[in-house]
Amino acid sequence: MTLASKELHFPYAQYSLSFDSPDTEILQALQPVILEEEGLNILESDEETFTVKKVESSKNTFIFPKSVAGNLFS
Repeated sequence: MTLASKELHFPYAQYSLSFDSPDTEILQALQPVILEEEGLNILESDEETFTVKKVESSKNTFIFPKSVAGNLFS
């Protein structure tokens, strides 16, 4: 898995995850690690501020910030 704008790699097995893990499970498992390493809370105030994208061909999972503009019109 890779966090957007900075290449951080988190092996699935190390966090009891797989490529097929649900997005919320991935975010919840990595939240404390990313908060400690980067000072970034990917699950701020009961609202997911990051999204998960999966690439089937490489079996990689990417975590990206959600678009602020998209949230203005929700």
